[in-house]
Amino acid sequence: MSHAIRDHVRKILLARAADNEAEAAKIQEIEAAGGRIITGGQIDKDEWEILDWRTEERLAHGHNGLDGYAEACLRLDPEGRWHHIDPLTEEIGLTEPSLTDGVPLSLAEALLNWVESLSTPDEEIAEIAGWDVAEVARCLGYEDD
Repeated sequence: MSHAIRDHVRKILLARAADNEAEAAKIQEIEAAGGRIITGGQIDKDEWEILDWRTEERLAHGHNGLDGYAEACLRLDPEGRWHHIDPLTEEIGLTEPSLTDGVPLSLAEALLNWVESLSTPDEEIAEIAGWDVAEVARCLGYEDD
């Protein structure tokens, strides 16, 4: 295996670790200020739910479409202290790994997709990176799963 490929996979893993750390810091900042992280949203055309991101407790559920979802958010969070988890990634921005000498752009993109695919076993990524599986899982942000 090429050292360039190994190095690029490591760059991808380190970029994801940096993203996870930035997201964790943002979540900590929001919660320290009294905010709550939520998840959920539209399930289908009419059905929706709002969940506490940490506990997965269902805070609200309905079958009255996007308007009902918006009304529930306003009713349950009149001070606007809830933050949906999804936009946090956009707000923080993803770290793009720099190109690696010897790895063409198309291969770099394929490696990024391969590393980030949920169907790629950590063991395979670890083998290419030359790292242990626990370090790969830590970088990808799901060592506790």
